[in-house]
Amino acid sequence: MATSATLAKPPRQAASLGLSDMRRLNLRQSVLRTLVLGLFLLGTFGVTSADDDDLPFLKGEIQKCESPQMLLKRPHDGWQFVDLEKLRLKAKGLGEDTKGYRNLRFRLWFGAKRAEVFVWSWIDEESREQPLTTESFALIKIEHLKGVFEKPKLKKPKLVKFGKRPGVFFTIEGTLREGTKKPHAILCAVCVREEDKTVAVIQLECDPKHAKALKKDFLKLLKNTRF
Repeated sequence: MATSATLAKPPRQAASLGLSDMRRLNLRQSVLRTLVLGLFLLGTFGVTSADDDDLPFLKGEIQKCESPQMLLKRPHDGWQFVDLEKLRLKAKGLGEDTKGYRNLRFRLWFGAKRAEVFVWSWIDEESREQPLTTESFALIKIEHLKGVFEKPKLKKPKLVKFGKRPGVFFTIEGTLREGTKKPHAILCAVCVREEDKTVAVIQLECDPKHAKALKKDFLKLLKNTRF
């Protein structure tokens, strides 16, 4: 996808991802609110209510987004790409708010495990004193997701390859504060393409009992992503 001779530099060490570092980021609250809204207007926690019969699917193993440029390859044929345009038009016809589709680029469904993947990407146009990096955005994302769980259990963030770029991966589990209020797991990876300020998030949601097995699919998805 978008190429550059110089890739964004990875964080110096995984230990730097401690949540206490949030105090040192000096990111304004308005920035946090902007990023959170960009991600969650759609209402992403739909795993427990989604059903194969309710979702329109796209054919093929690969889907592309032209702006921002991104390519996704499904881990295996158990995963299906969801037709977001049909869902958007259906929501519009029902008079529902469709703003949440603005930054949602891909969505995949795995019926056998009742799991979903959501992929967002957007250009960060917010003015700030410090540039947004993969590391700083990972901290923001973690803080937000902690807020949607009751007694969240966060596994230590790790550095991963987000396609050919450095990214941050983490898993968080718990009971959702709203909606189904059932045990829920989120596997999430983030990356900021610093040369053009493009942010990307890949997020898998499932029942915690499937999280370990689905982690292999998630890491394969990351590896094959072009961003």
